[in-house]
Amino acid sequence: SKATVSVLYWNPPPPHTHTHTMPTSIDSNEAGVTAVHPTVVNNSNEPDIEMDKHVDGEGEKQNGMLSVVSWREYFQRWAGNEVGHPTCKPVLDRLCDGVLSAVGAFIGLVAVSSLHYKSEPFEGNMFVASFGASAVLIYAAPEAPLSQPWNFVFGHLLAAFTGVTVRNIFDNDADLWYITSPLACAAAVFLQHLFLCVHPPGGATAMIASSLPITTRWSGYYFLVTPVGLGVVILSAVGFLLNNIFRRRQYPHKWAAF
Repeated sequence: SKATVSVLYWNPPPPHTHTHTMPTSIDSNEAGVTAVHPTVVNNSNEPDIEMDKHVDGEGEKQNGMLSVVSWREYFQRWAGNEVGHPTCKPVLDRLCDGVLSAVGAFIGLVAVSSLHYKSEPFEGNMFVASFGASAVLIYAAPEAPLSQPWNFVFGHLLAAFTGVTVRNIFDNDADLWYITSPLACAAAVFLQHLFLCVHPPGGATAMIASSLPITTRWSGYYFLVTPVGLGVVILSAVGFLLNNIFRRRQYPHKWAAF
């Protein structure tokens, strides 16, 4: 029969730690070592699961995503993270990108403007100022996450819905009308984060919707259909058509944010 020998030895703990190692048992036989059984005991009161930690400018460890930076790091952040001058594209590349972006913005906004001025069903009811900011994102930065269809379409629709709803809530209290637009924008930003559809021009859409003259409580929600709904469809369609002609750009990079 094979004999088993148990060897005990002591591992001293490393300095400045909250754990120590108990004697380790090694079972061996004629063929050599078969098992190692280290035992580690945690003498600290800290939980076994490590929390996410980061070190701020003063070297102090902070827990959680809402930890506050030190005053020194606060002012250091104002300088930005870029070191030196960023590398610029060649002039020819910038010229090509500028032309393509300008042509796209012009065609997309002309398509919306023609309905505003030339189409009897939509005459005078198609232009939203925030479409100009969206045109910059879709045609000048089609690769940006905030330009993608989910962010563009649902960011505007959610913002329009929020603005009209806030306007309805404060419709009968003229003394509080001065907070409707700021509240609509803030609520739209919150909901855009919640539904992963952040689109900066949507903040302007919410403010415009919150300042609409509403004849009945539900009439303002037609704003979601036209001009907002129809407008975002037209601008998106032009983006699909123009941003995929040349290899240097593509739209969309992804349809949804999740």
